[in-house]
Amino acid sequence: MISYFSRIRFYKILLVFVILLISCTSAQLSLHEETYQTLEAIRDRKEVQLKDYLNKVQKNAFAIGSDTKMGELFTAKHDIYTRFQKNQIPQEDQLKLQAINSQIEDIYIDKYLPFRDVLFIDQHGDIFYTVRKKADYHKNIFSGDLAETALSKHLLKHPEGSFVDFENYQASGDPSAFFIVPRNRENKANGWYALEFSINKINEMFSLEEELGLTGEVFLVNHDRSMLTDSRFFAESTVLRQHLSEDNISAKFAEQQGRKSIVDYRNFRALTSFKVVQALGHEWLLIAKIDEDEIITKNYSRDSNSHILEFEKIVKSPPCSSQPPTNFKPRDIEVEMDEFRRVSGTGEIIYTHGVRTCLAVIISCPGKFAYLAHISANDITYGGVNTDLIGIMKKRIDDFDLVRSEKRKLQITIISPQPNYNVNIVDIFTDWGIFLSQIKLVLNPQARYANITHDYAGEETLIEWERLDKKGKSFSRLSEVLSLGEVMQKNFAL
Repeated sequence: MISYFSRIRFYKILLVFVILLISCTSAQLSLHEETYQTLEAIRDRKEVQLKDYLNKVQKNAFAIGSDTKMGELFTAKHDIYTRFQKNQIPQEDQLKLQAINSQIEDIYIDKYLPFRDVLFIDQHGDIFYTVRKKADYHKNIFSGDLAETALSKHLLKHPEGSFVDFENYQASGDPSAFFIVPRNRENKANGWYALEFSINKINEMFSLEEELGLTGEVFLVNHDRSMLTDSRFFAESTVLRQHLSEDNISAKFAEQQGRKSIVDYRNFRALTSFKVVQALGHEWLLIAKIDEDEIITKNYSRDSNSHILEFEKIVKSPPCSSQPPTNFKPRDIEVEMDEFRRVSGTGEIIYTHGVRTCLAVIISCPGKFAYLAHISANDITYGGVNTDLIGIMKKRIDDFDLVRSEKRKLQITIISPQPNYNVNIVDIFTDWGIFLSQIKLVLNPQARYANITHDYAGEETLIEWERLDKKGKSFSRLSEVLSLGEVMQKNFAL
């Protein structure tokens, strides 16, 4: 029989095992779970800010309906408009009209400046006054091109007043929404105010979010799958111009709220938290997202020194062939030890040889340029003091080659038979804003040295290994090597 103390010891060991198992599972789940929780907190915060702002703007808009002075000016302005619509206005009435216009503009500046424009529309649809005097001035909202606008259609359908969702309003040439407010006189509707509302303030609200790192963003989408706020990744506005995937957006509207891992509109896999929000009688989809590549790199950075050691073990057997590719072009630009070269011309092939206890680094931006460096023990990468080739290449790229948003296009290749460098070579690039999905590490302890050819135009790299056993050569193509992001996903629980 098992003694009492033996059973106690067994249960203690079992308890420790269970605790360790739970801890490991929690650690594995924490990265994505932590990210989703952050996204949800940002999403919910933006929803509160958005609703508070829209309620404030709506209150401001609807106040014009009980604005006695504006109502008097509406009537006075319309009286002159109807009396002299097709005739020359007498001098006396011109002076009255100037005074009316001046008073309207003063009230607009004092009370309604949050709106881009205020349109006065009579019961027949004539736009007889606007602050901005754009292309809709003195036109009829129910006829011609204006009849096709969302403003016209909503005004016919909801003459009692409503909020018109954002559209590309042709008269202003910009995305605009409208608050329609009836103008009542002696308890009878005799026209409307249409307060034009731009997306600018909402755009500002959604433009910056410090917790979203390099690739995160939060934005709004309508039922037409058009972005209502700008993407942080394009210089040009994406409002009502960037259309998103039907499967992605339709599913999110149907689910109303949740989490999804998707391939986004920039063709990167991203974690998203979403919620359908009610916006003045319309539904908008609020999305907070961040690229999975950034999350994977963040996980690496939490313990980069341990991860780099694991990487080095995993990548020590690159895919090799005993025969070189038959279609690879001969080299024409050679890089010596302790130097780097840059190529950007069509068909330029760059080459270095004899990478043994040294290090070769390729920084390539497909279609634009490529750098190749042959780094020796003289470099700070090895603890030397004579050169800092990677630092110089990074500075040149930052100063001359790319804007920050284009850095995602870079492809980094680190090649060495043996990892003899003194610093964490991967950290040099992740600290620069590069993700693991952009980095390939190629080691081969079975090789005496490597000769490296980079075909800039063909976006291919050939590594010729001189075997350690002196029994010939072997060849690796970079296209067959996994990125460190792929290694991380394949070999580490995320």
